[in-house]
Amino acid sequence: MKQCEFLLKVAQIELLPSPPLLIERLIKNSVSEDINLKELEDIILSDPAITAQVLKVANSAYFGFSGQVATIKKAILLLGACEVWNIAFSAALHQQFSQLSISPYFNIIDFWHHSFTTGIVSEHISNLLGNSSQRQDSITIGLLHDIGKLIMATYFQEEFDKVIRLSSSSGISIIEAETEIGLLHTEVGKWLVRRWKLPQTIEEAVVHHHILVSECKPPQNGIIVCIANMLSKEFLQKGVDAMSLNIQDSPIQEKEYNMLLSICPWAEDILNRAREKAAHLVDKAKGMLSFLHGE
Repeated sequence: MKQCEFLLKVAQIELLPSPPLLIERLIKNSVSEDINLKELEDIILSDPAITAQVLKVANSAYFGFSGQVATIKKAILLLGACEVWNIAFSAALHQQFSQLSISPYFNIIDFWHHSFTTGIVSEHISNLLGNSSQRQDSITIGLLHDIGKLIMATYFQEEFDKVIRLSSSSGISIIEAETEIGLLHTEVGKWLVRRWKLPQTIEEAVVHHHILVSECKPPQNGIIVCIANMLSKEFLQKGVDAMSLNIQDSPIQEKEYNMLLSICPWAEDILNRAREKAAHLVDKAKGMLSFLHGE
């Protein structure tokens, strides 16, 4: 597909003209220096379904407040504004894309597992780097980093199916197959981020989380999600109990891994430190996702 054809097709998509109001309000609430607690409470209460989801997660065994959280205000008090914001945004994002008709080649369950795990790992990496003030950004960029794949599997099904078939038949990675087809999920994701007028930090992560196709040295958000993306795949593919975790399982993974370390030598230490918390991080992501699925 030629670039001009891709842009024309993107321009014709009208089903996602703007972000859902709830997501838009949550984003605006988070980009301020401090979360406005009353505003956060009001935003969540404006959507009964999201309110129910937040209370359900807040009362889960994971947080240790089972049966004690009856209101959003109390959830904010007990869990903290950051945690409640993360739960609300995750629920809203999951709700927005849960009813789409997608390609039969696209495993939506695996997609959400990977996205949620990448978000949780991104948050952990930010904390390791001393960026605890950017926790909302970290989880959001992790959740949204692969959103271009979901859009491709929904609105560009013919091209997406070609990518999957090419990857399978040629033994190449998805990102390599996308490059050959001429439709990168990073570019599609960038379109959605701009369409929704999301913060620049999210666009940076969506565009740069694959170093191999990044046209410049990625900003820190891109590096964080690149690392989290690698670890999420590692944790979910091998299981957190594997004794010899190693990202370099294929030529493309090894190439991207080596390129990451050449740009950011400190990334190896972060990778190893994050692996120590693998079970905790995966359990947190799976727990949140299971509640959103109603399991």
